[in-house]
This record gives sequence, C-alpha cells and structure tokens, in this order.
Amino acid sequence: MKTFDWKTAILDVLAIDEGANQALLKHVHPKVWRAELPEGSGKKTIASTFAHIHNARLMWLKMTGKRTGLPAPLDRHRCTKRQAALALTRSAEAVARHIGSALERPDGRISGFPPNAVAFLCYLVSHDAHHRGQIFLLSRQLGHRLPGAAAYGVWQWNRIRSSLPVRRRRA
Repeated sequence: MKTFDWKTAILDVLAIDEGANQALLKHVHPKVWRAELPEGSGKKTIASTFAHIHNARLMWLKMTGKRTGLPAPLDRHRCTKRQAALALTRSAEAVARHIGSALERPDGRISGFPPNAVAFLCYLVSHDAHHRGQIFLLSRQLGHRLPGAAAYGVWQWNRIRSSLPVRRRRA
C-alpha cells in the first residue's frame, strides 16, 4: 500500500486555493474592476482586493523570514487584471516554496508563525476565501452578478485540482 504524501497534499491545497482565485478573477467584468460603490470610500474596489491578497502574501512571507526572490507588490490603484493574475500566481508559488521548505524540517515550523507550516497555509487560505467572498459581493453591488461558473467554480476543488499540472496531482 502506498503511503499518503502529506507534503504534496498540503501543497495541493495552496494550488487549489490559487486556482479558485484565478477562476474568480477570470470572470470579473472589466466595468467593475476598478469601480467604487456609490457610498464607497474609494479604497475597496475589486482591483484593490485582489492586490491586497497578493500584497498580504508578500507581507507574511517577509514576516516569516522569506526576504529574497519575491515578486513585486501590486499597486491597488493601477493594477490590471492581467497583472493581478500574474502576481497572484507568483506569490502563490513563493508561498508554496516557503511552506514546502518548512515541511522538510522535522518540526514543520515557519519562523514567526506558530505553530507550523500547516497553520500558516490554513491562515492564508482562509484569508483568500474571505476576500473572494468580498469580491462576489462587490461585483453584485455594482450591478454585475458573477456568472454561475464563477460562483460554483471556486467551490469545485476537485475540478480545480484536476486542472493542475501533473506534478501537483500526485497526492
């Protein structure tokens, strides 16, 4: 019987989470990308929310000891959907490398984030999911309800997992 590969399974969760971000991003209507709610303060746009997800990852990577080889932060006022997609992919890859390194250690610890790399991953996934919910709500409030493919797509983890490169699907 084959032993379950925890490291691959854990890293798959991050890849699936990022797949959900990318699926949602793909369906955001261009008219609402930078639109503000009429009563809004100008800070909470869909563009700024995607930029925040990426920039928060960078902040956590730096706070937990990863200071080199990081992608550039996104400007929440100027980033395009294409820039956001690329930046999110790159920050997810940096997080995966950071978590992967921690999982190679006997204690699985990430400096500055107790208790371990799995908790770090869970924190980041819940952070992303929270902001995906905000993006759905903002889009709807701006008059562009996201299509069912986006709404259901972010929850179809097995479908997202099956679309990952083969090297990530071995768990």
